[in-house]
Amino acid sequence: MNFLVHISVRNLVEFVLRNGDIDNRVSLLFGTAIMQKGSRIHRKLQKEAGPDYMPEVSLKLNIKQDKYDLVIEGRADGVVDNDKGLIIDEIKSTNMDISRLKEPLLE
Repeated sequence: MNFLVHISVRNLVEFVLRNGDIDNRVSLLFGTAIMQKGSRIHRKLQKEAGPDYMPEVSLKLNIKQDKYDLVIEGRADGVVDNDKGLIIDEIKSTNMDISRLKEPLLE
């Protein structure tokens, strides 16, 4: 029997990148009102995405190796699966004026 390793997509990305910030504690800084506003916009975008759009899709990948089985799990904000192909959608929001952003913020 192989050793079983479970990891979330979030934890895997944090481990691999070890750079940037995907901290979900923003509510401590900005309060729940800004988080609720982001959630409303999130749901609005999902509703407007069209009939092929499936919101909040759980994803799971099992990778079997000689000595261990790796299970990677997460949830996509949405998935479109049609005759053009498969698209995995991840919605991100910010509270900053993006017109002032000249280049990506890496740290």
